[in-house]
Amino acid sequence: MEGKSALQMFNIEVEFQRREDGGLRARCEAVPGFCLSHSDPQTVISDVPAVLGTILTGMLGKHVVVSKLPDIAEALGLNDAPELPAYICNQNYIGRHSAK
Repeated sequence: MEGKSALQMFNIEVEFQRREDGGLRARCEAVPGFCLSHSDPQTVISDVPAVLGTILTGMLGKHVVVSKLPDIAEALGLNDAPELPAYICNQNYIGRHSAK
């Protein structure tokens, strides 16, 4: 299969911390410079993939797409499973880029 490149994937664990004002902070020790913080927790959660993608694209020199790894309840179609607030547990994201 000439012209096709293998897709490389990697796990990115993001730590979420609740702020005293009710906001949220996101950090990832493996990605230097990644730290998001906002008074609106949903803003932080929704910005994580794009910001990680931008930083990792610069670090790796390849376009990186980041998305939240689905929870097992999502994968099993258990829509009534309660979604925990981000600050209760770390969340995993998956990064992808072509090997070429």
